[in-house]
Amino acid sequence: MVEHFRIPFVIGAGSGGCKIASGIAVPGIVKVAVNSSWKDLDLLPDDVVKVRAGEGKGSGMSPELVRDLKKWFPKAVVLAFATTPFPFEGEETLRRSYESCRKMAEEAGVILMDNGYVASLVGAGESLWQALEKVNKYVSAIINTFLRIASTRSILAGIDETDLGRVAGRGLIYMFTRSFTSEAEELEKLYDSDSMLAKYEFAKPEPLPVEMLAFIQSPRAPSIAMIDRIRGLAEERLGISARSFKVGIFSGERLRISVLIGGLRWWIGG
Repeated sequence: MVEHFRIPFVIGAGSGGCKIASGIAVPGIVKVAVNSSWKDLDLLPDDVVKVRAGEGKGSGMSPELVRDLKKWFPKAVVLAFATTPFPFEGEETLRRSYESCRKMAEEAGVILMDNGYVASLVGAGESLWQALEKVNKYVSAIINTFLRIASTRSILAGIDETDLGRVAGRGLIYMFTRSFTSEAEELEKLYDSDSMLAKYEFAKPEPLPVEMLAFIQSPRAPSIAMIDRIRGLAEERLGISARSFKVGIFSGERLRISVLIGGLRWWIGG
């Protein structure tokens, strides 16, 4: 059991979700893969708990899985990571994917990642299977970063389950994460699209009220100016207004900042 947020496990559903979950490498977390195919499950590492759950256990069953998790663990914060199909999978597949995401967002916070966009970032153009493999590794690395920071015991100023629950309660969540070589490096890079893993367009006439969490891992206590800049840049670049902004500060060898922005109620491409 992880000490800080006490994250007991990560669950992946469907072929892509199972492979992403299997790539998580954070001590104390049990990885559970849910799929309708034993063939796909048997390809996963031995440290993954494999569950064969009938037919159609891909993205279409994700809302049911989220509802079950909230029922089984009523005090836990359920945070869903969802990937959209590649463009070549067709409009109908994309429509079903977004419909599934909307249903999940009625139950929990959803971080949406665009497979096609991530594939273009990692340069996965050699073949379909190479693209899929690179996307899965890239997404697993991002989730690993978040879980490691969230569960570290080396806390200078903490964020608890109440804070996370407020941001991740329901709706769309944007997650940005980036490492910096020094505090003097431009913080604007934190809110580049590729740290979100999806393209975004904000064209709101008035700032949208949101909830914000910032996880700052640093060798030394960050300056007040840097903390203010993290919030100010988000409001300026993303067209939002932070209704609440909580910062967790964790000790680490290098500066890494992860930001969760929750409470969004519209969907990219949807």
